[in-house]
Amino acid sequence: MNNIKIEDLTWEGNSKKMYDEIVNSLPLMFKAAVKKKFEVWVNQKNETHITEWNIKHTIEKYAPKQYQDKLMPVYEKYKTVD
Repeated sequence: MNNIKIEDLTWEGNSKKMYDEIVNSLPLMFKAAVKKKFEVWVNQKNETHITEWNIKHTIEKYAPKQYQDKLMPVYEKYKTVD
C-alpha cells in the first residue's frame, strides 16, 4: 500500500484553503480522524492531485448531514470553478 501523506499532495485552485478551513472548523477530537480518513482515501485511490471538486465530493459523500450544512459554505466561499 502507498503511504501518501497530506504533505505530499498537489492542491489545485483553492482546494487546500478549503481543506484547511474545514479541518480547522472541526472540534478538536475530530481533526485527527478527518485527516486520517482523508489520507486513507488518497492512498486507496492513489490520488495525489486534489481538486476543489474532490473537496465538495468528500463533504457530500462522507460528512454527516449536520456537518454538510456547515461545511458546504466553506466550499462555496472558495470555489473558483463550477
